[in-house]
Amino acid sequence: MRSPEKQAELGQGFLLRNRIADAPFVKLQSLMFAAIAMRAAQGQKQAPNEGTPTDIDTVAHLLPYCDAMFMDNGCRSLLLDVPNELRPPETAKVFSLNVKGQFLDYLRSIREGISTEHIQAIREVYGDAHLEGVPSAQ
Repeated sequence: MRSPEKQAELGQGFLLRNRIADAPFVKLQSLMFAAIAMRAAQGQKQAPNEGTPTDIDTVAHLLPYCDAMFMDNGCRSLLLDVPNELRPPETAKVFSLNVKGQFLDYLRSIREGISTEHIQAIREVYGDAHLEGVPSAQ
């Protein structure tokens, strides 16, 4: 067991380092709210809708752990308003109805890239019916 002095030192070190500020969701939330502020400073008259904070929270918490995300046009636009040099790499694969063609291309690329081992596993678990439309499964 650690001494009370050592525990206090560790606790103080944790607080001073402010590790929560390094969490991906904190950075993403901050950037998205800053994008709203930049829009307002540039004269945008329309205020964000009442669902915007929830959208920002959801995207900020999930996007860092997703290969891609489909979201509404407004949320995607907000992410793309973050300056390129500050934008996290996970924002590269965000899609919305405005770019649904790109999303469908992304899905096709996944389907076309399925390995034979993956196809065999699908066949074993789900049967051949689940492989309909997969080019390399024929």
